[in-house]
Amino acid sequence: PASASREALSLTAPSRSEESSGESAEVDEAQVSTARALHLEAASAADLVTEALRLAHLQEVTSGVQQRWQAVVSRLSKLELNSSEAIVVLHCMVKMDCHNTALLEKLVDRIECSYFSMELGLEHHDALDLFEHDGSFQSLVNNLPLSHKVKLILVRCTDRTDPLSAPIQRRNVEAEKDSKTAWKTADPVEMEEWEREQFEKGRLRIKRMRNVRARVNRMAPGKRLRATLATQLIQVLPQADVAVLAEISQVCAFRQVRLLH
Repeated sequence: PASASREALSLTAPSRSEESSGESAEVDEAQVSTARALHLEAASAADLVTEALRLAHLQEVTSGVQQRWQAVVSRLSKLELNSSEAIVVLHCMVKMDCHNTALLEKLVDRIECSYFSMELGLEHHDALDLFEHDGSFQSLVNNLPLSHKVKLILVRCTDRTDPLSAPIQRRNVEAEKDSKTAWKTADPVEMEEWEREQFEKGRLRIKRMRNVRARVNRMAPGKRLRATLATQLIQVLPQADVAVLAEISQVCAFRQVRLLH
């Protein structure tokens, strides 16, 4: 019986080698994740764009891929990208269905500046072969897929809160009195007070003048580009099929974007 109990304990209890191997595996996974994080912090913009492109074209998106993608997006938000890299990152955000407003505003600002600039040519990137263009940045933006154009138009609308959850603000406005009834029931003293009040409110007064410096505000990024892309969407409407109409209808879902009426 004693020997049998010892054999049962030896079978159920893990050995020291197994425990050490399990601990070493956990340590290795922790070291790998730390090394990846350090790699992202030290990576250049070109390496991060390549990593984002690799993640966007994976066949299966797991939780680990999502965590890796969020780390890449967080790092890209802190770096400056050129116009070609901005287009590639925009493509990755569409593929991953990402709605990071800070990064998207930075991409739209870079794309808009390059689109309306006088620079000729296009900065080379291997991923630009995914789109049709004639060698200029303007043709590249004009030939972007419809989903990419909608993403550029809705730059500040994709990360909105649920409008149904927001409380409705109602103003307490007093109902206007019937003027005919008030005129019939008013006595002469009330009529004079009413006429005096109307005269004081309606008379012209001399406005005081002072030196005020105008504050210069920069136009919101993507505003000019949004108008150009909206014109292209309007030109597509007569020959659009159901899928294209469904894609364009997203623009009409936001009150702050008044493009198609």
